[in-house]
Amino acid sequence: MYRTPRSSHLISAWKQQIAMARRKGGGGGHVWRRMLEKTGKKKQPAPSLAEWLCTSQWQGRMEFFVQRIVAAQINPMGVARAFSNHMNVIVGDMSQMDDISNTIACQVLQVPCTKEGKIVGLAEKQPKVLNQRDNPVEIGFSPDEINEVEDVLREMDCYYYCDLRGNLTILDAHDSMFTNKEGWNDCCTSKQSWLSPGHAYKRLQSIGCRASGIEQPIAEPSKPIHEPNLVGINTTMFHEGDVPVHNAYLIMAFPVFAILFLLRWGLVTKGSKRSRR
Repeated sequence: MYRTPRSSHLISAWKQQIAMARRKGGGGGHVWRRMLEKTGKKKQPAPSLAEWLCTSQWQGRMEFFVQRIVAAQINPMGVARAFSNHMNVIVGDMSQMDDISNTIACQVLQVPCTKEGKIVGLAEKQPKVLNQRDNPVEIGFSPDEINEVEDVLREMDCYYYCDLRGNLTILDAHDSMFTNKEGWNDCCTSKQSWLSPGHAYKRLQSIGCRASGIEQPIAEPSKPIHEPNLVGINTTMFHEGDVPVHNAYLIMAFPVFAILFLLRWGLVTKGSKRSRR
């Protein structure tokens, strides 16, 4: 799914990481983060978004693999690029989707739906609002700085979108990335508007350090990002400057595939039984 504003996707990822770090055990040993050794010092407050981007840490508590998060978790076009050589890829533009679950079920999975685009038999049931989190702290950015962050993420999107757009299906395309020839859609005319995930991360880190008043950023965790390739994804599909994060893509993708398969199988079977009656 393509979430806009793009900066809201980054803010959501930051909230998620802070929320997980607050849990008992801290969620250490994860692909996105690891716990720091206890130093006996007083626990520090959670970092703002700006501090998190700059230091990749919650001081005295958790170390985050922010570069990996930027490259995979908030990089829908990169995920699409990784899988495009193996399957047909559809990216949903969330900018004007009223009901994401119904849109996916009806337009992608092709389950029985009403003319209004609601799943047959579930039309009156409203999905529960889940996974809502309060702001852990202030984000630490001014409106102008958030606009800078937005531009960086858009330029990372262009890096992949311009390579993919001839072979990519966009569902409910409304965002300027896909429709406005004078806006982000025009980024494909010049590679100067492109940023690889590695370069995008460096730009975001720089903006975060400037906003939070930190002169020298703490080096991001040294744990290798080049992890085993479990399904034979060809690393040549990644452009120079990319961070190979195949496992991270798979961690996100497999549960989604499983849920969608079960949803399609269950609803189609239910519809078949109804038709036989």
